[in-house]
Amino acid sequence: MVAPAALALVTTTFPLGAARNRAFGVYAAMSGAGAGIGLIIGGWLTSMDSFVGIELDGWRLTFLLNVPIALAIAVLAPKLLRESPRRRGLVDVPGTVTGSLGIVGLVYGLTRPGEGHGWDDPATIATLAVSVAMLVIFVLIERRAAHPLLPLRIFRNQVRAGGYLALTLAMASMFAMFYFLTLFVQQILGYSPLRTGIAFLPFALGIVVTATVAGRAMTRIQPRTIAGIGTLLAAFSMALFSRLSVDDSPAAAALAVTGGTTVGGNVSYWGQVFPYLIIMAVGMGMVLAGLTPASLHRLAPQDTGVGSGLFNAAQQLGGSVGLAVLSSVSLHFAGQRTEQVIGPITTALPGDPEAVGRALLQATFTEGVTRAFLVGSILLLIASLIVWTNTRVQPNDAGTDDQSTG
Repeated sequence: MVAPAALALVTTTFPLGAARNRAFGVYAAMSGAGAGIGLIIGGWLTSMDSFVGIELDGWRLTFLLNVPIALAIAVLAPKLLRESPRRRGLVDVPGTVTGSLGIVGLVYGLTRPGEGHGWDDPATIATLAVSVAMLVIFVLIERRAAHPLLPLRIFRNQVRAGGYLALTLAMASMFAMFYFLTLFVQQILGYSPLRTGIAFLPFALGIVVTATVAGRAMTRIQPRTIAGIGTLLAAFSMALFSRLSVDDSPAAAALAVTGGTTVGGNVSYWGQVFPYLIIMAVGMGMVLAGLTPASLHRLAPQDTGVGSGLFNAAQQLGGSVGLAVLSSVSLHFAGQRTEQVIGPITTALPGDPEAVGRALLQATFTEGVTRAFLVGSILLLIASLIVWTNTRVQPNDAGTDDQSTG
């Protein structure tokens, strides 16, 4: 509820042109920074086992921390934000139910192959079939509803449709990068949660600076150019991440487990992680800044809230579906690697199933995540193609209020 309302307020508060472009840049910067800062704070809290002499499970604080933040926003928002015009409407219950079931079923169905069930598993096939049916019914309902949850006219504008699709693919890759790289840094490089959070600080800073600068540049440069270059940079970064390598041979994995270390202990963060992370930050900062106005292009005032909601839904859907798909890719290749190394590892660590399990992780995890990074790079290249061909927006025509083209 908060995310689309915030973007809608940006659109209705700032006038068309340079002011709104800068506001879009700041909004994009805060979106990316929030993800990076969350990793840092989360790592710090997770590593805590006591506070002022009180014993606690630090990971629980990552949830509790949201309570004072939410309360502060609830108190300050009515005082600091200007209310937009109100419009009457009805809740589209059938659309809400079918759309939600369709998305949930899609994500769940895509995660099942990665959990070892396989694409030919009857439950997987049934889940995906039902989800597709629900989404088809959702579209039919939206075409006929007097007050649709998602007015299909939103997609009649080629720029907006292209922006939503490109954003979904880009966020699929970025969410996967966060997830897999966090696990790689902790499980393979041996970083603590706090050190992992600090390792992502350059990403948070990079995306803030880039998105802010890109927002200002949109008064002179087409958002398509900014987002297009950004997707290419992000794709290049993911391709570089797919080249990460460690000595994950069975012998090295067994030796690392017996010595209490990891196979990636000698990997240089500054040489093999930091540069790629900066490229990704710059690329995604440009993507978020460039696709925000494209996704709200020529929306009628009454559709601003829906368009803003769809912009945020595209991010969340991309992250959920993308992570489900890329997790399946990662686990598939890690499983193939397991078949190759389980024999030698079991021989090297006889009679210790727990040690064998840890060694298998060390020997197979990198193979899986690098393949997922490669697929993520391909998704970003597809997003780039969509951006260059479908999101032509003039520098001062971003998020216009022209109702005639809505």
